[in-house]
Amino acid sequence: MVLVTSGVSVMVAPPAFPSTAFPSERYAFKNVKIGGAGFVSGIVFSRAQKDLACARADVGGVYQWNGAASMWAPLLDWVGWDNWGDRHQWGAPARRSPVTRRSAAACA
Repeated sequence: MVLVTSGVSVMVAPPAFPSTAFPSERYAFKNVKIGGAGFVSGIVFSRAQKDLACARADVGGVYQWNGAASMWAPLLDWVGWDNWGDRHQWGAPARRSPVTRRSAAACA
C-alpha cells in the first residue's frame, strides 16, 4: 500500500496477522436446548396411549414426548437445507410408529 501525504510517498506494509491453526479432531454436532425462543403452535395428545404427545413448532419442527427420558424428541431434525420445504406442517400425529415421509406428511 502506498500512502501519499504532502507530496511525499511512503510505503506502508499491511499489518501481519498471526495464522490460526484449525483443530485436527472432528467436532460432533448435537441438538441444542434453546429456552424462550420461538413458540409451540399446537400439541396433540394421544387418546389411545398414555403419556404420548406430539408438538409442532413455529419453524417447522415436530417433536414427540419421550416419557421415559422426560424430554421432547425432534422428529424432523434430519431434514437439511436442500429439503427445507419438507419441514412445514399444520398438524402433528400422536403415534409410536416410526416417522416416515408418509407420517410426516400427515403433519403437513
